[in-house]
Amino acid sequence: MNDKIDPLIFKLEPQAELHEPMAHLGQIIMETEPINESKPHVESSIVETVSQPIKKLGPIHAKIGPTFTDIKKTNTVGQLKNKYNALDKHKSAHIFEYGVIASKVILLITLLVVSFVNADTMFISEHPKDFLAEAITVGGTTALATGIIGAGRFASKEVVLNAIFIAFLIFFIFHILMEFSGMNAIPKEENTNMTDEEKAKQAKIAKNVKITSYVTGTVVSMIALMMIPLAIRVWDFKNFGVNKYATTKYLIEMASFGFLSGLPVYLIDKDRGSSTKEAWKHSIFIMGGFGVLYTGLQAGGFFSNIFGEMPGESKMYRFS
Repeated sequence: MNDKIDPLIFKLEPQAELHEPMAHLGQIIMETEPINESKPHVESSIVETVSQPIKKLGPIHAKIGPTFTDIKKTNTVGQLKNKYNALDKHKSAHIFEYGVIASKVILLITLLVVSFVNADTMFISEHPKDFLAEAITVGGTTALATGIIGAGRFASKEVVLNAIFIAFLIFFIFHILMEFSGMNAIPKEENTNMTDEEKAKQAKIAKNVKITSYVTGTVVSMIALMMIPLAIRVWDFKNFGVNKYATTKYLIEMASFGFLSGLPVYLIDKDRGSSTKEAWKHSIFIMGGFGVLYTGLQAGGFFSNIFGEMPGESKMYRFS
């Protein structure tokens, strides 16, 4: 065995940061004689030089260590994306709910203002009992539709009863404001027995109703247009088209909501002298409108925020 170390073994190129200590080690060995007990300082130099790359790994590990730990926790980029999407949908659903509430408030305030301006009490003064029956019917059918949705999703008794009460109260007041504002009045042929004062009042009410319809329709339409992207983003139709039970329940809810919400229109039109054919035609049109409204509200997560998501299977309902 040669006493001297072949310098070719230590042809190290100190290009990277971690290669520098090893190159330094080769240089020391090439410049020194073989290690022996008489020169302990060489041995200590070699030990110190070899330990340098290990020391330099410390800061690097401190930087990359947490990164690998985070990747380990999240497993995949897909899981991170799913978490982001879930959070984004949750926020969108709440914004959508606030939009629905805002549109109701705007509509009620608008009707309240027009009710003070028009103060159309003609039908109320002539048929007070019929008017009260209409208000109860409008509130009652909407409350029933709300109860069907809540019970079908197995919400608690407190949640369902609270939703039923709020729905009844809102639409009871809604019908009263619709009447006072003149929105329920059906255009009739000119009555020759009306005085000039009565004709002028009716013309004023018709004009105000027309303006109200345009203003309210424009505002609500603008809110609806802003909410459509949110509804598409949330699209809360869990298990629809995949699970037979859930799909059937969605269709039942839509039919119930549309039919019960539009049914009172027939009664309102008949009480004001409309023909049976015209009354049913108007009522069916409103039923379809409420059916579309249900689709939009469900897509935006409105009903799920109140009663919970659509269950994927049937179970015994306990009203407790």
